[in-house]
Amino acid sequence: MSAIPLKIFLHGLIALVPTIDSGGNHLTALLVDGRMAMQGQCMVEHNPKLRFFVAKTADCVSMAGCTLSGDLCTCTHDTANDVDPLAGKRIWIDLPPGAATAPAIPKGALPTAHPIPVDNVEAGSFAYLANLSQPPLNLAVDDIYLAPNPSPAARTHMVARMEVPYDSVTSCALATREDSGITNVHSLSFRELHAASQSGEVSYAMAQKVLAQVTIPDGGASGQRVTLNISDYDGRNKHSFQLKPGDDAYRLDVGNDPEAPLDRDDPCDDGVARHFKHFYEMARTVPEKELLPHVSPTQSAAWLPLQPSDCKDLVFGLDARPICPVVTFNP
Repeated sequence: MSAIPLKIFLHGLIALVPTIDSGGNHLTALLVDGRMAMQGQCMVEHNPKLRFFVAKTADCVSMAGCTLSGDLCTCTHDTANDVDPLAGKRIWIDLPPGAATAPAIPKGALPTAHPIPVDNVEAGSFAYLANLSQPPLNLAVDDIYLAPNPSPAARTHMVARMEVPYDSVTSCALATREDSGITNVHSLSFRELHAASQSGEVSYAMAQKVLAQVTIPDGGASGQRVTLNISDYDGRNKHSFQLKPGDDAYRLDVGNDPEAPLDRDDPCDDGVARHFKHFYEMARTVPEKELLPHVSPTQSAAWLPLQPSDCKDLVFGLDARPICPVVTFNP
């Protein structure tokens, strides 16, 4: 098989932390524990979910909480048997030799020059992730969430953690609203819930999905092998899954979303990213104010011309209701 990309899609209540360690550059994906709905209007339960295509069906059916449909393996909360296969788990990928990851971390500066990107190339910039380490929040991630074996205190707010390799990172699914049959990308500004908007608020378009890619080289006579691993943080109870490539890529979908999307005109589909407040639990210090992204109705651009080509994937899509940005702690 010739060289082929590994595409890792991430969306939902996930905080991405660019990390440099002995394993090289990667994104540490912190999946916030939203399994218990917070108090307050429109705060619903979120559950982590992994979906991927397996080369060996036995890899999938051997792990409780993972189900098989054809060669698509889905690991998520099994309500009937009260099994949560991803809770308290470390997730990582073994790549074959020669799969080079990026030499540098993505840039963290906010897109202040263009709050809404001018074209689909700019729209894919990592700068369009909601960045908690930049104004107006200026927060740092609490190191307890990055420890090799996180403490029980960390596990009360983090349901799982994944090490995401990448050679390139693309922001996808910028938050949108519909009007007159047209889907428009909007800028989002930060303010407290129920507070009036003010001039000068930090405001920019925000991605609801991230695509991390690594090129898997031609394996020659020995073939290619990409392995997904799930274990406890201390390495126990390890399960491994050999991924099966599609015609154009290996694919892995990592979500932490509500069980069902909101209907159009649902009162909770009001352009306020209420679940953003979960991310403050991951910060080193408690913010003075819980600022939430709010859609700016007056700042918009047509969505279709701003969709990066790499984001167009018919296998793993995303429903955009309610608005739920992915975030980064990236100083």
